[in-house]
This record gives sequence, C-alpha cells and structure tokens, in this order.
Amino acid sequence: MSDPTIRAEGLLVKINPGLEAPTLKALKGRLGSDMHSKRLSQELFWHHVTSKKVMNKNAGKVFDIAHDLLDIPGVLSVEPNLVITETKESKFEEEKIDPKTDCQYTWHIEQVKACDAREKFSVTGEGVRVAHLDTGYTKHPELMIGTSVRADLGCDFHDNKKDPIEPLDDLKEGGHGTATASVLVGLPGKQHSDNDPAFVEGVAPGAELVPIRVDDDFWWTDLNPAKDVAGIRHAILHECQVISMSRSGNDYASLRDAIELAISHGTIVVAAAGNCKPWCKIWSPANYPEVVCAAGSTFDMTPWEDSSRGSEVTIAAPAWSVYRARTVKKNNAYAFNVERSHGTSYATPIVAGAAALWIQRHGGAAALAETLKGQKRIPVVFKDLLGKTAQQGKDWDTTKFGPGILDCLKLLDADLPKPEHIPAIEDKLRTQANTSIRQIAEPALSGRIGVDVDPRALHLYTLEIEAEARRNPEFGSLLEAATQELVRAQLDSESLAKTLREDPSISKSLRRVLTS
Repeated sequence: MSDPTIRAEGLLVKINPGLEAPTLKALKGRLGSDMHSKRLSQELFWHHVTSKKVMNKNAGKVFDIAHDLLDIPGVLSVEPNLVITETKESKFEEEKIDPKTDCQYTWHIEQVKACDAREKFSVTGEGVRVAHLDTGYTKHPELMIGTSVRADLGCDFHDNKKDPIEPLDDLKEGGHGTATASVLVGLPGKQHSDNDPAFVEGVAPGAELVPIRVDDDFWWTDLNPAKDVAGIRHAILHECQVISMSRSGNDYASLRDAIELAISHGTIVVAAAGNCKPWCKIWSPANYPEVVCAAGSTFDMTPWEDSSRGSEVTIAAPAWSVYRARTVKKNNAYAFNVERSHGTSYATPIVAGAAALWIQRHGGAAALAETLKGQKRIPVVFKDLLGKTAQQGKDWDTTKFGPGILDCLKLLDADLPKPEHIPAIEDKLRTQANTSIRQIAEPALSGRIGVDVDPRALHLYTLEIEAEARRNPEFGSLLEAATQELVRAQLDSESLAKTLREDPSISKSLRRVLTS
C-alpha cells in the first residue's frame, strides 16, 4: 500500500436559510464566477460548493480558503469535502483466513444466533427497508437471486446516475458493496450453480436492501461527506428504517447533521468501528452517540485483533474469515465466487440485519414508534438493548470491545422499556458515548488556542489534523501515542506541533496556530 493522498472536491458550506441568496453571492465573489452550488438537503442547509479554486486541489490550500470564508455573514459552517485515497502498488493481498471456518458457511449467523431468532419469532426482516451505503452492487447470484435487492430505489451518488451497479475493472479488486450486502440479505442455501459448494446466508434474508453507491474504492472505504450526506438523505426519502455504513473517516459536521436527521426520523444507523489503520481508534460516524458502533469478533468468540476498539463500541459481531459473495471481472468476463474475508465491514451489516429482525419482531417501525411514544426513540432503544442482551465473548475487555457479541435471540426476546424510562436511557447513552471526538487534535493544539476561538475555525483545525494523521505516518504515530491515556500527560506537545508544522502540505492557517 502507498501512503494515502488527500485532495479536496470542493467545499461544504452550511448557510443560514434566511440569508441564502446574499451568502451565495458573496461566496461567488470570493470563489469566482464559475462557482456552482448544490444544496444537499432542504432540512440541513448544507451546500456542496465547487469552483476551479477548490476542486481537486491540495487540501491545505482549500483549508485556507475555508478559513477565509468564515467572515461572510450567513456562513454557519464550512469544511473541505476531502477525498482520501490509497492505491495498491502490488498484486492483491491474499486474505488471511481462519482454518477453523473451513466449510462453516453460516458460522457468522450461528454465532449471533440469527437462525434461532428467526425460527422462534418467525421473522426474516420482511417489511423492513435497509439502506446500504457502500460501493454499489453487482449481479452476483448469492445476492440477487430471490432476495429483495431494490436497485429500483437505489442511486449512484458517486457517478451521478440512477442505477447503483458497481462498474468493476480488471485492475483492482472491487465488489465491496456486494460482499457486505450478501451477509445482510443473502438467502439460505446455495444460489449459484458452480462446483464450489460454498454459499452465503444473510442475517435478514427477507429485508429489502436499497443499494446506495457513495464510493468506488475497495481498499479505503473512507467518507466523502457530499456523497454520504446525499446518500443518507436518499435513505430518509425512501423510508429506510435502517442504514448500514461499512465506512469510517473524519468528523464532518455535515455528516453529523445528516445522521441526526436520520435519527429524528427513527432510522437506526449502524457503522463500522473500523480496522486498525492507521491505528485502532474509532473514527466517525461510529463514534457518534446516536450511532450503533460495530466492532469485530472471531470464530472463537474472541475480539478480532485488527478491529478498532474504544469506549464507543456498542456491540461486536463476526469480522474475520466471514464467507461473503465476491464478483470478479477479468477480460470482460465476470466470475461469481464465495470466499472468506475480514473487516468490521462485515460486522456492520450483520448488526444491521439484526436491526431489521428486531423491527419486524415488534410489528414494524410505525408500531414501535407508537409503543415507545416517538419514532426518534427507536434507535435509542435498539442501541440500549444491544448492550443489555449481548453474549459474553472470550478474553473480552468490555472497556475496548463493548459489552460482548451480538445475540439476536436475546435481543428479540427482550422487553421494550416503558416510555417513561427512555429519557434515562438517552442520558446514559450520551454519558457513555465518546466525549473526545474532537480531542484527537488537543495534543497538537495544546496551549496554542484561546478559549474564545471561533468554534468553526476550531472545527477546521481538528478536521485538518485528523486528515494529516492519516496521510503523514510520522505524525500519525506520534498522535496515536498521544491519544493513549497512559502517555498523554508525559507527551511533549511541541514534538507533535513541530512534526505537523514542518509538513509543507498543511494550511497556512494551521501552521500559524502551531507556531504561536
């Protein structure tokens, strides 16, 4: 793997709705007459702004432009729409598999007791619609035959077209969306007809899956806020009760607003804890208090060693040596395989499938909202019950990997809380949630900014430092050490600031702060 590169695909600007026209005019005056603005959502007030000055440019330069726009009346927030990419320099890595999973095609759903729960409560996820924000889908038989893949409701925000099918090529491995979707809605038993006996079975084979293509990169499924926000809005418009995001990245204010909007509609959002790259912290959106954070477990019910970990983890699910569908394109021909893979990318749709079973078990989202006295309480109650019903793993550290492994049987068997008890549950989840989403930047900024700094500028500093931590291995290693509780007090913040300010790619705005 090469080191990641960072560029900006324009800006995301949140505009006061009462000042939209004059603010856009002022933005055009700063960014040039070729500026184009597209509002991502009527409810969120975020605009994706593009021009020659900010499209596909060095991220540091665009951060400087973002800082300069903060003085425009009507600008509530601004952030570069970053694209972090990593290229594969050699042939595809061979998957590391657990030999104990040989021919154990359904071990992932057996471990989380999905089959037991489906049988006891006569549920399959039927009537529940799951939005799948990923790289799209391919027509792999294990995904398409007999399942409710609603490509007609999907959308491709990566290439701006209707059909979210993934255009594979011969040069890189793709099909991430197909793989993750297959463990969510794959039918029981073998669907394709080659000599290989392997098959994929999903947790919720009766659920409707809405593929929403927001990325095309298999190796680095990083957030792209303009596309992810549009994808979340699309999920809300099509009344998806669950959103599955095998994605992680920086803490974008625009993404946070979009997820809060989805939560207010009663949508359960499940996101990947992430894999240990560049280190094992929980990235956004899995570290948001409203989001279900899915970490990884193994066949032996131990924590998966490459899973990100932290106090934000809600639940764990299988993430290593999981059977999944894989579509490969070579010489213009497609091969439909079933192979094992790894990543919290798989834990995420497994938990999302459990959400679909749970919603059907309680009569659907409308019935749940009536019972709980409010649709926005659905995600809160689901997240709380996941922890209360978790099964204990082996060699389990609850401070790093959450309360345990998903147990669908106990989850569906658990009583719903009384409405009057839900406010206390909400308070508990907020307390348990990571309070240091923005503390990643504190070691580098320590003593260099005042308490009266514009919070919009602080957000830009934090976002840039997060991005640089992923791009600059030397700085990332120092920052990783700084985020460890045992060494935080002893770390010399000057070494962090020095390493960062000597990087020629950072913005002048951040360098000024680090030099002060």
